[in-house]
Amino acid sequence: MLISIRSGLLKEMQSDYGKVAASLNDGTFWNRTIERYGNIGSGGIGKKVQVFLSTGNIVSSTGLDLMQVSGYTIVAERLNFLRYCAHFRSVHRGQFFMEMKTTSVRKLLPDQWGFLCPVHTPDGGPCGLLSHLSLKCTVLADASLPPSFGASLDNVLISMGVSPVCRNAEGGKGGSSPIFMNLPVCVDGRVVGGLPARLLTSVSSRLRQLKVNGSEAVPATLEIVCISPGKSDHATMEQLE
Repeated sequence: MLISIRSGLLKEMQSDYGKVAASLNDGTFWNRTIERYGNIGSGGIGKKVQVFLSTGNIVSSTGLDLMQVSGYTIVAERLNFLRYCAHFRSVHRGQFFMEMKTTSVRKLLPDQWGFLCPVHTPDGGPCGLLSHLSLKCTVLADASLPPSFGASLDNVLISMGVSPVCRNAEGGKGGSSPIFMNLPVCVDGRVVGGLPARLLTSVSSRLRQLKVNGSEAVPATLEIVCISPGKSDHATMEQLE
């Protein structure tokens, strides 16, 4: 709005500078200028937000460097209660991908398994683009674990064989075993300790079991990622040991 008011004043000053300069101290002049160039008469920014929510279209002269300017909202159909609630669990890839000829963007990738329902997608054009969250999927506003969960989870990992950082060092120097001997174990980007490669599969399976059984130490929203070393890495570790 301020940019449009500035552009309008520049145009008026270029056409008749003396008239504009004489009216700078007049409140009526500023009210008329803001109403004319600030789009106040048509509702201002509030009207634009209302149009955006009702139609899903963005009215912009620059395009805002977006891949699409329409299709940002959908109408919540009230056919029945379950259909109405499903709208609030929907995930759309974007209107831009509707025009693509390739089908790779419509596939359910392995990293989406458990988060998106593999069958709850409509037929026709939005098939694979309009998905819905799975039944057990929960949307989190804060990705980090509470302090109580973090401390209890560290104790569970240590009890499974993870060598904690700055403990059990040779000679009591306060350092952990060499990093190339163990695989790093991280929780929310924080290194908890190291784990031998031979215990990797058993520890990850045990964590998933505790997560499914509803253990208090392992939260249900914890994402467990197990990256096993390759054959060359195994051979290197055996030589180092």
